Amino acid sequence: MRKVRVLFVCSGNTCRSPMAAALFRKYLEQEFPDYKDAFVVDSAGLYALDGSPATKEAIEIMALCEQTDLTEHRSKSVQQGLIEESDLILAMTAIHRDELIEKYPWAADKIFTLKEFALDENSTGADPDLDVMDPFGLGLDAYEEACTELKQLIEVALERLVELCEEQGG
Repeated sequence: MRKVRVLFVCSGNTCRSPMAAALFRKYLEQEFPDYKDAFVVDSAGLYALDGSPATKEAIEIMALCEQTDLTEHRSKSVQQGLIEESDLILAMTAIHRDELIEKYPWAADKIFTLKEFALDENSTGADPDLDVMDPFGLGLDAYEEACTELKQLIEVALERLVELCEEQGG
């Protein structure tokens, strides 16, 4: 079975995208165990400093709310190779999506915001309603809110991906 490579992208790869990747892995294993080997999940940041850990708030909220460990996460920047090998790229904001499409126009058909993919909305241009809120620097409550939003979106996106896999006989 060919693995579907999913890449989550945010700004610094220390909050939203590593949280999204961890949630994707967790719910894939819990809800769709037959598909846990069908996906490869990664995350990166458009402005990431390679090797930075997840923020302490992201680590704390993911451990507290989701029993998920982000302590080993290290940030990495978006590189052409990551874009090339990814089958689906899910950005945290419309601005991230648009910047990725501008830099990698040949990959435009596989770049979406997480919200537009999960909610199957067609959108053009920067639309703040398509953004996952950025909790960076806003304290634990903002991280918990972001985690809740990501969890809801990941669950829907995962169902959609599994359906697409089933339709393609994989």
